[in-house]
Amino acid sequence: MKSKKIFTWFLRKDLSLKDRWWHRLFGVIYVLAFFVFIGIFFSSGDFGMFDYPQWKMVNTVGDRINSDLNSLASLTKSGERVDRIDSSSYNFRIPESESLFGGYFKNDIYCSNQIHGYVDKIMRDREVRHLYVGGKEVSRKDFLVSIKNINTNCIFVDSYTQYGTDGKEDGKLYFLRSDKDFYFGKGLSENLGFYVVSVPKSILFFVLDFIMILIQVSVIFYIISILYHKLILYIIFGKEKVPVKKH
Repeated sequence: MKSKKIFTWFLRKDLSLKDRWWHRLFGVIYVLAFFVFIGIFFSSGDFGMFDYPQWKMVNTVGDRINSDLNSLASLTKSGERVDRIDSSSYNFRIPESESLFGGYFKNDIYCSNQIHGYVDKIMRDREVRHLYVGGKEVSRKDFLVSIKNINTNCIFVDSYTQYGTDGKEDGKLYFLRSDKDFYFGKGLSENLGFYVVSVPKSILFFVLDFIMILIQVSVIFYIISILYHKLILYIIFGKEKVPVKKH
């Protein structure tokens, strides 16, 4: 009984509100607005605690690298995304085509634990004539020595826009560079992982998010109900009339 009183203490029991059409109309609007607010809150990421869907890592990039030459795209299975090993589901809000290691860029990254033996093949297949280390063009010999010394497993086709003497774009220059030369000195094979959607975790977090949003909206509408009974009805009808007990 006490718990029920917590939610009903503010009601105006002296006005026979159930018999008043405008109160019934307000009640219908109140209920509809409650569900509309839940929909608005749920569709807005600002009110949710979790991201959807939830993802889990199934392999590191290094787990799938062998002596064969493969692009990162060919190493990625259907439904998977590539990101840092410590990535949260928040990272995957970004469309794959715009992510750092997603979309077409995965076709430009080549990996093998014998990558130095495939440099000529990549240059020939991709029609790349330049090799870069530390932002400077180097010879084939120096490039091979560099990737062996840093023990890299992945290299990729990069490019920059060239400009003519008139300041206008003059096409792009394509070159090969090591992943460690690009990714803050880190190897992609050790620092990237393959992720898939975790259905059980997504469902769990969906339910938790729904409960949290339901609580938030309920508190808001609880306050609205108090204001309606204690302020609006007070302005219209004055103080609550306490019934006189008959002896």
